[in-house]
Parts: sequence; C-alpha cells; structure tokens
Amino acid sequence: MIRDEAIALGWYRKAAEQGHAGAQDNLGLRHEFGQGVGQDFAQAANWYRKAALQGFASAQYHLAQLYDSGNGVESDPAQAVEWYRKAAEQGHLRAQFDLALRYESGIGVAQDVKAALGWYLRAAEQDYAAAQYKVGAMFDLDDSHSAAGAQAYAWYLKAADRGHALAQFALGLRHDSGQDVPRDYEAAHFWYECAARQGHARAQFNVGLILLSGQAGSSDVVEAALWLQRAAQAGVDGAARYAKHAAERMNPAQRARFEGLSEELRAA
Repeated sequence: MIRDEAIALGWYRKAAEQGHAGAQDNLGLRHEFGQGVGQDFAQAANWYRKAALQGFASAQYHLAQLYDSGNGVESDPAQAVEWYRKAAEQGHLRAQFDLALRYESGIGVAQDVKAALGWYLRAAEQDYAAAQYKVGAMFDLDDSHSAAGAQAYAWYLKAADRGHALAQFALGLRHDSGQDVPRDYEAAHFWYECAARQGHARAQFNVGLILLSGQAGSSDVVEAALWLQRAAQAGVDGAARYAKHAAERMNPAQRARFEGLSEELRAA
C-alpha cells in the first residue's frame, strides 16, 4: 500500500492533540527534521515536551538534545542533563550513554567519574559498543585495584567484537605491548588490521610496521607499504618515512605489484 505522508501526518496530529505521547514524539521528530512539514525547532520542542511530561522516554531524550544544541529552546546544559536522566532511568540506551558523557566531562552537572562509569555500564550491558569501549577506557585508567586491567580488556573485547574501531585498536596495543596479556604480535596484527580497515590511521601505521618488521611471522613489504602510505595520507607522523623505507626494500616484481595495487586503491 502506498503511504500518503500528508494523511499520516494528519492522523498523527489528531492523536497528538488527544494526548497520545507516541504521536506527540513523532510530530516533534517531523518538525525537527522537516519531514512533511517545514522545519520548526520550536514546534519540535513543544511536542517533545508534551510527550516528555507524560514520561515518554524517547521524547525526554529528544528534548534533552534540543537543550544541548539550543535549537528551539535556549541552550541549557543543566536542563539537558535532567531530561537525559529521566529517559536514562527508564532504560533509554542513548540517554544513558549521553548522561554518562556529561558526568565524565562535567557539562551541565558536577563531574563525577563514578556516576559516569555507572551509566556507561548500564548502556554497555545493553550491548552498546560505544559504551562498552568507554567502560574499558575507564577501567584502563583505574589503578586502584589489580583486576582493572582484566576488566578493561574484557570490555574492549566486547566492543571490538561489535566492530568498534577504537576498541579494536586498544586491543592491538595491549597485545603489542604485553599489557595485562601475554605479548602476541599475531593478535596485535589482527586487531590493528580490524581497526585499520575502518580507517583508523594509527592502526594503519602499526599494521604497516608489523608487516615491515615481520613481527607477526613473515614480512610483506608490499602490504606494509600500502598501509604505511594510507597512514601517511592521514597525516600520521613518521608514516611517510617508513613507507619510503618499505619501497626501497622492494624488488622489481614487488614494486610492480605495489604500483598496481596503489592504482587500484586510488581508483576505488
């Protein structure tokens, strides 16, 4: 059945005017993003507020975002925090994460690392990779007990398995340096490459160095040069020098392969 946006909007408006919180939140979204109506942040805030006051978590989160950005309402970080908190307490994943960010940074609320970790954990337990990474990073900085390193690794692994590039890079570093785990260059190479394929420049550099040195088992100057070239293009200090060093070690066949692959990457 063909969807008629004007008819749908009309029904949402009727329901919203009768106090339906979900319809009010939907109207807020439409006004915020100009979907079927002219973009109007003040109207978005009006509809979000109506739903938020009924305890609708999604609208509470959306209203918090407007207070954060100052769109449709006067910017008010403290008000943003209060609406994030209301949504977070109902289990809203992104509200939990954004509330944790504010406790960590001290924006709109007194800085409280313990509270930040608590909210990150609640979001992380809902399998939110960004929160899992932040939990890992906070345990990484915790030198108050011996288990913190193992906890950091476990949370990084959860996030990395869900494709989080920063967590993958963090695991690469730990295996590369032997921090809280046995040093394992093959594992370091694996996690660095996972992050590198997502565009993490420092991971690209580290993959290139491992391949150039043969630390993970065998040297591959062509692949090393390709990764180092990418890192250099991203501005990683020292990458261009190592890429040049890799190129100097190539025999004619390797150079021809490198040039062909470089051309393919440029054309992609």
